[in-house]
Amino acid sequence: MSAFDTLKTPKSQNSSSDITYYGYQLKTHQFPPELTCPSPSKQIKARSFTTGHKHIVESKNLNFIQAPRFSSDFDCYGVIGEGEFSIVYKVLQRGSNSFYAVKKIKSKCRGVKDREHFLKEVKKLAHLSSVISDSQRHLVQYFDSWEEDRHIYIRTELCDTSLKTYLALNNFIEENIIWKVLFEVCKGLDLIHSENYIHLDIKPSNLFLKENVVKIGDFGHMIEEGYEVLNEGDIAYVAPEVLSGSASFASDVYSLGLVLFEMSTGVVLPDSGIPWHNLRTGLMPIECLNVSEKLKNLILRMTYPEPESRISISEILCMENPLATPNSARKSSMKPKTVPFDFRILEVEESPCDHLAINLLSSFNAV
Repeated sequence: MSAFDTLKTPKSQNSSSDITYYGYQLKTHQFPPELTCPSPSKQIKARSFTTGHKHIVESKNLNFIQAPRFSSDFDCYGVIGEGEFSIVYKVLQRGSNSFYAVKKIKSKCRGVKDREHFLKEVKKLAHLSSVISDSQRHLVQYFDSWEEDRHIYIRTELCDTSLKTYLALNNFIEENIIWKVLFEVCKGLDLIHSENYIHLDIKPSNLFLKENVVKIGDFGHMIEEGYEVLNEGDIAYVAPEVLSGSASFASDVYSLGLVLFEMSTGVVLPDSGIPWHNLRTGLMPIECLNVSEKLKNLILRMTYPEPESRISISEILCMENPLATPNSARKSSMKPKTVPFDFRILEVEESPCDHLAINLLSSFNAV
């Protein structure tokens, strides 16, 4: 926890006036540098982990392919996302008109245990994809995976954009859109939780849009309910109990609540300091939200410090849906803005000069 303050001892911040202001940064975006796709120059042994939709996770059952699948089966259209542990390419499968996203794990497999560790995400993805029905379209679809040059590759459906990119390109988010994201992510979480999994990394960059449908992706942090937390995910969205190594289905509810808070304010969530601490100790500045009282109260119930006090996914899905009327449904379209064909936001850069001054002290006292 060296990268952020503990819940008990938040770092103090100096102020030059009697009224304490804390700066939440406004979202900005930049065009990423030109990125190219690597083309292996030599033949590389590759291991296939799947055949169609049937997944194979035991190392002894891996099907060896004496060819590099990435360069032989696909045409690469460049990088569409990159994080600390992986890089994602947009690819076209040769012999078809189908585009996909292929995620490459950056770390190489150094042995059987290493390989089995990386295969955990593959196993969970394959299992969840096997139980998705036509009415449960809110998880990114998994297709197959393989090992090539000791790197794991995972092929999934290609989405139009991420919620992170959508928020960066839209300065104001209408409340209908926030409700849409809430209900559709909850439908995806309901399926994940029904299979006894906790996602543990719900945040805008892991929520995707395809044909006006919100989908949950990136299952690298997902664990089975009751298991110890080994990696807590993004610190800006993590639930307080996860920092102590404990997680439950309510932990995903908390993270989603912070996503809604972010959408309602147009600010970047803090990852340290007093604002970060206050969000996890029940001092939610709810009056800063420019949404209805109904949505304010719901966000508050989703972000209670005690997980047992939070509203559940099933309770949210049983609520009256404001988008039920045809007129509301039309207003909730999330069609991405027109951007250059090769434009993708890999990481939204925040400028220290752009601040939204919010008097959090007054807001916290009013809660």
